[in-house]
Amino acid sequence: MGPAGDPARVKQAGDVLDAFRRIAATPVNFVSRGDSSGTHEREQKLWMLAGVTPAGGRMLTSGQGMANTLRQADEKQAYTLTDEATLWQLQHQLELVVVSEGDALLLNTYAVIYPRGAETATAFADWLTRGDGRRRIESHLIEGRVAFHVWPDNCPGARPDALPCS
Repeated sequence: MGPAGDPARVKQAGDVLDAFRRIAATPVNFVSRGDSSGTHEREQKLWMLAGVTPAGGRMLTSGQGMANTLRQADEKQAYTLTDEATLWQLQHQLELVVVSEGDALLLNTYAVIYPRGAETATAFADWLTRGDGRRRIESHLIEGRVAFHVWPDNCPGARPDALPCS
C-alpha cells in the first residue's frame, strides 16, 4: 500500500523486491508493524532479499496490529505491507492505494502448529484442516470477496514453511 501519488513509482516496479528498493531509494516513509507478526516477518524478509532498507528515520514502527499500522501509514502518506483481508475491511477509510500485488513473495500462509499427542489440539487442527472449520474458512467473505483460501487438498503441508502447489 502507498500514497495515491506513488512518489516511489512502486506501480512501475517489475516485482516486489524492485518495489521495496524504490521505496528505500525515495525520500518517503515506510510504516512497519514491528510486532514480530507473520506480516512483519515477511516484510523483514523482503527488505533482506531487496538488500536495502529506508534510511534517515524513514522506517517508522507502529508496534501495533495491521489495522492501526494501515491507519498510521495513511495519516503519514507512507508505504506499508498489508494483508488483503485487513485492507478490504478498511479500504473505505483510507486514502492509500494498492501499489504492488501478485508477486509470489507476497504469499502469506497460516499454519496450525500443535504438540503431538495433545488430543484437544489435534481435534482442533483436524477441524480447521479437514472438518467444518475448513468450509467456514473458505466461505468467509469480506466486501464480497473470499478472505482466505484453504490449503489445496493435494498439497503436502506438514511444515510451517510449506508452499501450496498449483
